[in-house]
Amino acid sequence: MCWRSVSKPIELVAQKNIPVFKIGYVEKNEKVFPYFFRLFNNFYEEGHEYEEKHIDVVMSCMTFIINRGIHSYSIDKLMIKPSEIIYEVPSVKVVLRDKPTGGGQTYAAEKMALLLCTIPKGTKYYINEIGEIVSEKIKVNEIIKRPFEKWSTARVNTMLNKWKKIKI
Repeated sequence: MCWRSVSKPIELVAQKNIPVFKIGYVEKNEKVFPYFFRLFNNFYEEGHEYEEKHIDVVMSCMTFIINRGIHSYSIDKLMIKPSEIIYEVPSVKVVLRDKPTGGGQTYAAEKMALLLCTIPKGTKYYINEIGEIVSEKIKVNEIIKRPFEKWSTARVNTMLNKWKKIKI
């Protein structure tokens, strides 16, 4: 995932724990890796906190981009919906809640893991116009492997809505 914004990024500091979600990739060994960086041997475990102190903001073609840092999604602004079949694989998309027909990021459903996380209070972070977040720290609270084999897309979104209401 590559964080992009047409507006100059503003560094924020979490005033409280912020509930967010990440998308992970389940490997054959059942470990959950960052979806786009499976080659780095960095995998996620429940209850662990992860840190990336180097968040580099660059400008390219009139767009601000952040590649480094811990990427996640805002539960308030984004939702998951079924997508078209891509390369004969059922897929899902992370899209804007108020514009579910718009762009979005597509993931293969069969290898996907949903990570319910928090950005800890006091952590520096950036959020763009559509609810993608890059932060220095994140705590993985719960990992749900292959949620779409067990549940419908509607149930996953209902669970995300409940998660954002939990007092953390």
